[in-house]
Amino acid sequence: MNNKQLLQKYVDTGTQLPEYQVNNLPDGLKNTYIRKRLISAVQIKNGLAYYEFELATPEQRFQYAMRRAEKDYEITNEQFKLLTPDQQNQYVMNMVDRGHFIGFSLFKSLLPHKRFEYTIKRVENGDFITSNMFELLTPDQRFEYSLKRGQTTGISDMQFELLTPDQRFQYIMNLPKLWDGGYDVSNKQFELLEPDQKGQFFMKLAETSYFYDDKFKLLTQDWKGKFAINAAKKNQGITKNMFELLTPEQQEIFKDNEGHLFDSIK
Repeated sequence: MNNKQLLQKYVDTGTQLPEYQVNNLPDGLKNTYIRKRLISAVQIKNGLAYYEFELATPEQRFQYAMRRAEKDYEITNEQFKLLTPDQQNQYVMNMVDRGHFIGFSLFKSLLPHKRFEYTIKRVENGDFITSNMFELLTPDQRFEYSLKRGQTTGISDMQFELLTPDQRFQYIMNLPKLWDGGYDVSNKQFELLEPDQKGQFFMKLAETSYFYDDKFKLLTQDWKGKFAINAAKKNQGITKNMFELLTPEQQEIFKDNEGHLFDSIK
């Protein structure tokens, strides 16, 4: 068996050859090599090398990428760039439909409307996008994602900060109660609200009978007083820490005629 026959036999196995050897293959044998490699490499984690992927036809590259996705394997960022824009979108959406998370570089390469399609699919599947992905969305897209995400586990502090003041308020006011009756709003998110927004949301928190000393101290004195009046009317207790943050006049609401504190001060 001569060298040509040995090479032909080796190529038929679908085993990878070094780049310099591939470049020296006759065109016909090179095409056979790529075809065989497309079949064998799709089955293994490492897959095709870039120099092999580059030699494939556009349609072969796309079919390879889609088959990789079916087997829960990704293609590299360099290979992704060799796909046509439409192929890139189809590949990414295929990954999304299968519940795969794509990296920021792939997300950034998508057309703007495709980024949003991906985002919505992620949240509908109960998943999330990273803050750097979130930053690439338009303000309206960020808000829509936030509202949907807020119905499950909420958004991060960094994402919340990227919302407009009005969007932040709408987001927290639309949050569902957690299993224990509270609301999933961090102190950082609460701090970013406008003064009146803090007050309105705190009054909503008060309806759950939960005590939030750390958030109460961030209220304006006027809103502290409004909360105190509301709590007194409902015979609802407040904590000692809250009481101490009230003005002497506001504290009188929680004292009897003899100046003794009500038992509702906890």
